[in-house]
Amino acid sequence: MIVESLNIRGGGSLVKRKSISNLISIGRADIFFIQESKLKEVDLKIVDSLWKNEKVGWSFVQSEGRSGGLITMWKEGAMEIILSFRRGGILGTKVKWKGVIVYLVNIYSPCSLRGKKELWKDLLELRAIFSDGYWLMGGDFNAVKKRSERKGRSSGGGSEASLFSGFIKDSRLIDMPCNGNRFSWYSGDGFSMSRLDRFLVDDFLIDRWGMVGQKIGDRSISDHCPIWTVSNKENWGPKPFVVNNAWFEDTLFLPFVEEEWRKLRVEGRGDFILKEKLRMLKEKLRWWNREVFGRIDMVIEEGKKGLNETDRLLTACKEGEVGGLVDVRSEATKIMWLNMRLKENILLQKSRVKWDKEGDLNSRYFHNIMKARRRRNFIGSVTTEGGVLDEVGPIKEEVRRHFEEKFSELEAVRPTLEGSMLKSISLVDKGMLEEPFSEEEIKDAVWGCEGTRSPGPDGYNFFFIRKCWSFMKKDFSLFFNGFYADGILSKATVSSFINLIPKKESPSRLDDFRPICLVGCLYKAISKLLASRLKKVLNSVISEVQSAFVPCRNLLDGVMVANEIMDYAVKEKKGCLLFKVDFEKAYDSVNWPFLFWMLKKLGFGERWIS
Repeated sequence: MIVESLNIRGGGSLVKRKSISNLISIGRADIFFIQESKLKEVDLKIVDSLWKNEKVGWSFVQSEGRSGGLITMWKEGAMEIILSFRRGGILGTKVKWKGVIVYLVNIYSPCSLRGKKELWKDLLELRAIFSDGYWLMGGDFNAVKKRSERKGRSSGGGSEASLFSGFIKDSRLIDMPCNGNRFSWYSGDGFSMSRLDRFLVDDFLIDRWGMVGQKIGDRSISDHCPIWTVSNKENWGPKPFVVNNAWFEDTLFLPFVEEEWRKLRVEGRGDFILKEKLRMLKEKLRWWNREVFGRIDMVIEEGKKGLNETDRLLTACKEGEVGGLVDVRSEATKIMWLNMRLKENILLQKSRVKWDKEGDLNSRYFHNIMKARRRRNFIGSVTTEGGVLDEVGPIKEEVRRHFEEKFSELEAVRPTLEGSMLKSISLVDKGMLEEPFSEEEIKDAVWGCEGTRSPGPDGYNFFFIRKCWSFMKKDFSLFFNGFYADGILSKATVSSFINLIPKKESPSRLDDFRPICLVGCLYKAISKLLASRLKKVLNSVISEVQSAFVPCRNLLDGVMVANEIMDYAVKEKKGCLLFKVDFEKAYDSVNWPFLFWMLKKLGFGERWIS
C-alpha cells in the first residue's frame, strides 16, 4: 500500500492537476493526500482530472477564502469508506481494508505555534475517540521535531520542535526513516528550508502494508515536495545464517552440537577442515532451530493451557487431594517461564540492545527496536549521476560497482621513505613475533573477541565458539598451526560482508554511508592473535610524539599539547603554523607494497610480513 501527499498551494490550475496525475501514476499510489487545494468544491470532474483511468473515492474540506482546503483520494477497490470527520486542519476518513478498520488522516497545520498546539490537541482527542482502528496521519505539519530539520533563516524553534516531538510520542505513531531529499519545503528566495511534511503511521499498518520508510521527492509545482511511503515486498536475496545465543538455554542443545561435530569427517588443510566443519554444522543447526527450537510459541501456549487446566482441577479437589497436583502445577509454571524467558533472549539478541535489567518481560520493546532497526537500515533507493535507482537489480549492481571502484588501486609510481631515520624492533621482539602459536595464545585470542558482535558470512559469533570450545579447540589448533606453517588462508575464510552505516540523516548516495567489513570468526581470531603480539612492540617503533592508538598513551595528550603551543604563540606574539591532516578512509586505501616496505624497514621478519 503506497500513500502519497503534497501541499499544492492551489489546485485550480490545469497544469498542477496534470502534474498530480503524473505523480500518482509514476508513484503507483493507492491513497493520495492534498493540502491547500484552495477549492470551495471538489466534484467528480476535478477528481477525474487528478486521478485518471481509475475508479476513485474521495472526501474533502473546502477552503476558507483563498487559503486551506484538503482532499483525500483512494482507489475504490482497495478499501470501503465508512465515515469522514473534519476539525480545523484535519480531514479524517474511516475505511475498512481487508476487514481491518483504518483511519486516514490528512493534515494541514496552521503557521502559528498556538494554532499548532490546538491541532495537536485535537488529533490526540480524535485518536482517543476513534480508537477502534489503526491510524495513518500525513501531510503538512508545519513543524519539525529537531533543529537539524531546519536550515537558513528559519533555523530556530527549539521549543516548538520539542513540543512536536512530544506530540509524536503521545500519538503512539511512528515517524518512519526518511530518504530522498533532506527537506520537504523551500522558501521562494532559497534561503530557508525545512522538513515540514511527513507520515506518522501505526506499527500494525507498517507491518501489514510492508512499509520500510518514507521518501521526499523533487519539487516542481509547489514550494513543497511530494512525499510518499516506501514499501519493501521485493526479494533482495537469501538471508544469511546467524547463530542464536538463546539456543544454549536448552540443556539438550550443547550435547546435540557436540554429537554432530564429532560425526563430521573432513580431510585437508587445517583452515579447510575447520571451515568445512562449520559450514556442514550450519545445516544441523538450521534443522534444530526449525524442528526443536522453532516451536517455542506453541510450547508456551500449550504450557498456559496445561497450567489453567491444573488450576481448574485444584479448584475442584478437596484439601487432602491436592498434593500431587500442586507439584505438577509448580513444574508446569517453571517450564512455562523458562520458555518465555527463552523467547525473550531471542528477541534481545535480534534487537541488539544491551539490556541489563532482569526479571521483566519486554517483548514489545524488543520487537519495536528490531523493527525500527530494519526500517533504518533499509536502502530503498540510491542516487547516482545517471539518476535515482529504486529496483533491486540496479541497486545491487551499483553497490557492487561503487565499492569495487572504491577498493581498487590505480597503478602508480610511489615515493618511499628511503633515507629516513626510522626506528627498528629488536632481534628479541622479531623472534617473539614469529614464535609458533601456543594453545594459551589461541584460547586468549578467542576469548578476547567480543562474543555477541555481528557475525560475518559464516554466521558464528564467539559466544557460540567459547561454549563449544571443549570439542572444537583441537580443530582450531590445527587451523592456527596450518596458518603458521604457510601463512595462507582460503578465500572462504577471508570473505566478508560490507555493512553500510549512514553518515548522515536521509542518506541517498552511496558516499553517504560508511562501509564496515564484517569478517568471519576464523579471520577475527587470527587477526586478534597477531594484533595482540604486535601490541607488544608498537612502543619501540612509533614516535613518542604520537599520542593515539598505542597502549599506555592518551589521545587527549595531543589536543592538550596543541592548545599549549597555540596559547604560547599568542602570549609571546610569535608566528605559528598549524597543519591538520585528515586522511579519508585511511585504512581502506593503504598501498600494500608501501606497507610491506615499511615493515621491512622497521625490522620485521619475512615470516611476519608474508
